[in-house]
Amino acid sequence: MFVSYARPSAAHAMAAAAALRREGHTVWFDEALPGHGMFADVIEAKITGAKAVLVLWSEDAVRSPWVRAEADLALKAGKLVQFSIDAAMPPLPFNQIQCLSANGAADVSLTPAWAKVLESIRTLIAGGGALASQHAAPLSVPTRPQVAPHSIAVLPFSDMSAEHDQGYLGDGVAEEILNALVKVTPLKVSGRTSSFSLKDRGLTVSQIGAALNVAYVLEGSVRKQREQVRITAQLIQTSDGFQVWSESYDGSLADIFDLQDRIARAIVGELEVVLQVDQIRLVARMTKSPQAYDAFLKGRKLAQVQDGEGVLATAIEHLEEAVRLDPDFALAWAWLANANFFLPEHNDAPNWKAYLDAGAKAARAAFKLDPDLSDANLAVGYARLLELDLPGQWEARKRAHELDPESVPAMHEFAMAYALMGLFEKSYPLIEKSIVNDPFSPSFTSALGIYQWVLGDHAAANASFDRSIALGYILVAASKAQMIAASGDRSGAHAYLTAKFKQHAKDVPPQFRPRIAQWFFSLAVTKDTGWARALIWSGVKGDVGNPKRTSDFAFKCTLLLLGEAEAFFSEVRHRPNTYLSGALMNLWIPTPSARRIRTHPGFPQFAEDIGLVRCWQIHGWPPQVQPRPGTDGSNLQFDCR
Repeated sequence: MFVSYARPSAAHAMAAAAALRREGHTVWFDEALPGHGMFADVIEAKITGAKAVLVLWSEDAVRSPWVRAEADLALKAGKLVQFSIDAAMPPLPFNQIQCLSANGAADVSLTPAWAKVLESIRTLIAGGGALASQHAAPLSVPTRPQVAPHSIAVLPFSDMSAEHDQGYLGDGVAEEILNALVKVTPLKVSGRTSSFSLKDRGLTVSQIGAALNVAYVLEGSVRKQREQVRITAQLIQTSDGFQVWSESYDGSLADIFDLQDRIARAIVGELEVVLQVDQIRLVARMTKSPQAYDAFLKGRKLAQVQDGEGVLATAIEHLEEAVRLDPDFALAWAWLANANFFLPEHNDAPNWKAYLDAGAKAARAAFKLDPDLSDANLAVGYARLLELDLPGQWEARKRAHELDPESVPAMHEFAMAYALMGLFEKSYPLIEKSIVNDPFSPSFTSALGIYQWVLGDHAAANASFDRSIALGYILVAASKAQMIAASGDRSGAHAYLTAKFKQHAKDVPPQFRPRIAQWFFSLAVTKDTGWARALIWSGVKGDVGNPKRTSDFAFKCTLLLLGEAEAFFSEVRHRPNTYLSGALMNLWIPTPSARRIRTHPGFPQFAEDIGLVRCWQIHGWPPQVQPRPGTDGSNLQFDCR
């Protein structure tokens, strides 16, 4: 394929070309011009031979006769895909054709619109000009999304200590200010995952504002020397980089909550937002012990990182120290629960049950100390899920969302509480809003793709899966491959999944790194090939019921992909896991393997045993499961398909 751009946008063109090559496309743009031959002849030949032409519009490109000529050739050939780098409007006649926008982002492949660009390119390449007919009728040109005037992203604060060993403190201070601002109703606050993911990316404030669609960015620094702390914060307008406000705050670690509260209130004042009566204090005093708070910040940061050898074990050590120093520190107990719950999902843990039991104990302690703490209710939600109390997990997650309705994690977990029941229409508004607030979360984006697929919006699901993979979540490639296969293109699905395994070899789970294992797995997943499923099953069945083998999300999803109903039922009943919501959510995807499990004779009793039936009686029945006429579904009186 061919990429057209104006010379000042060369960095954007190189980023786009690199992203396209990662997707397996052969890309040509004029950096590859040969040292002989007429420029115009070479370019015309390349455009003629290309299956798709991506034009990167910018203010400079609009004025460039070269870019206009290249776009004209592509338009006439029915192979034009347009993308605006800086929200510049394409000139006539190209402004009659859909043009997506990067809104100033430095790396166009990280923008929400990039997935749609990839979708258009794939359609052209697969159909040899299939988009040409779409271009016959004028399409509206999407304008730049309206930036809310009271919108802000909080970036991690820089570590200015002499030893540069206080990064956790900068992250912690920024996160507490972010959490405080979320409580202010008129404010739109970008989620932590997305804001923090832009750290050390070399982006300007304007580029960050465009990527997160916010009007302001708060950045700052923290310097700690012994027990003394200096926090410096700057509020910057993203439209022009103008510094609206800046202040430094000095105090001791014992004053840290007051300092954070003062910063949050100063920002609210600068943005001219009126606080409600119940918002007299924005940052709660979580503990009286500065040492406990310091240990908590270290532990929470590692618990949020999750992946890596020893990361969660070290997080547990820090959080145990925090609650030892202050047994009344409810938020530290909640995060101690999370760290214990997360560890068996992210590390090999032969003693996995001990971690889950410790997590449940910590969750109960957090809730007892502060039943109105959203994080405590989220931890209780995990504990109840592990007890297979599905109605109870819904109640806990609902309460967490009610207590902190703008919290992205609470929003996501409440959505999952519905999704595991198969009630995607009820969960979709929640997951959609969580993505709006936190657009760079790969796991949330992959979940959104599942929701869209189950609800029948395959184009949107395809875009979400592509974006999740671009954000680093390669495992969702299996879901996309299944969706392609379900549409009837089994060979295409097989080719796609094996190609993704090859492109992202370092991110593939160890058991699937051998090329032959990838091939068998792809055949089993995409073509539902019986002998391939049997081979994969022979390799994993020894782990079913193995007390030394962690029964994590990936293992249960493997059983789902293989359609091994009895093994799946047994693992859920006897070895539930922290991310069980995700595994149960995948029961409802429209694939032969999931259908084999839903229609297995043992499914009704399984649904009764784990509390799904009670959930359906309370919240409604999914389309795939309906009570028999004249019954409420009790005594297994329901049909599955």
